[in-house]
Amino acid sequence: MMRLKQWGAVLMGCAALLLTACTVVDLDENGKPVLPADPNAKPSFDHLTPQQIAQQTWQSRVIDAANQHALDATALEKVRHSRCQRVQI
Repeated sequence: MMRLKQWGAVLMGCAALLLTACTVVDLDENGKPVLPADPNAKPSFDHLTPQQIAQQTWQSRVIDAANQHALDATALEKVRHSRCQRVQI
């Protein structure tokens, strides 16, 4: 009889331990869990709209590269002039 009470107490202790180890998360408007972001996760575009992706990447991938490789009017005229001379030869 004592063994049954001991096992019952052990089972209740395990159940209490399991229930206290659970994390409660909020639900979004669709009833899906809102999980906190993993600080070790790699950046991802999975949950972004195309417009958000463009806003985040346009400056670093397009504008900065264009500014680094841009030609001013004088340099552009020299390139155009040298190409015209090659064609005439």
